[in-house]
Parts: sequence; C-alpha cells; structure tokens
Amino acid sequence: MSWGLFYLREKLWDHGWSKAPKAAPTLQFVRKARYVLLIEIFWLATIS
Repeated sequence: MSWGLFYLREKLWDHGWSKAPKAAPTLQFVRKARYVLLIEIFWLATIS
C-alpha cells in the first residue's frame, strides 16, 4: 500500500470517528470500512 493511500485512509478513519455518535459506533465503522475498501479497490484497479 502506498503512503498516500495509507494517509487518506487514516484521515477518513479519523473523520468518521470524530463525527460518529459514541452510542452507535458499529454502524459508522461498517459504513466507513466499506467506503474505504471501495476506495482501495478502485485505487488498485487504477494503478495496475
């Protein structure tokens, strides 16, 4: 994984958790994980 993609994922992760209500983090986690996974798949498809 490139450093740029790692940085982007960390920023999305932080952004997601800062906006997530503390009572229901699981749904936010699933949404963010799915979103980040799609970005990574798209990125890998683009550079390959």
